Amino acid sequence: MSGPKKQSGMVELYALILLVVLGAFMATANQFFNIQREKNEAKVASETFNMWVAAAMNYRVDKGGWPSNASQLLGVYMHNTASAISTPWGSQYQISIAPGDMIQVSVDAKDRKKAGRMASAIPQSAITGNVVSARYGKPGS
Repeated sequence: MSGPKKQSGMVELYALILLVVLGAFMATANQFFNIQREKNEAKVASETFNMWVAAAMNYRVDKGGWPSNASQLLGVYMHNTASAISTPWGSQYQISIAPGDMIQVSVDAKDRKKAGRMASAIPQSAITGNVVSARYGKPGS
């Protein structure tokens, strides 16, 4: 009498197919979550950028002139916290006086994709390399 017939590798084949499908699903899900994380970081960075602009405008109204650097805004006009000073990827926001009695806010976005995502949410912004910047005149002008 002969023993039970062996399936010739069918279980292994099904397991291999399942692993390939699962691997493809995991790679797609990982890519999706990375894109969402990058979008959220860019949103936070552009919202903080706009807060720096508002702080500079408030400083102008209160003091009659522009702040010469970001440190003049910390404490009273901006929270002195890491999330307010730096982008989620660690670049610090820069404030400077621009020609024509304007204020310029800029930040290094680290790559063009982040710069594009940030600039799309910042009025009058421009991208130079990886740097997002915007110039504004005095409030009401």
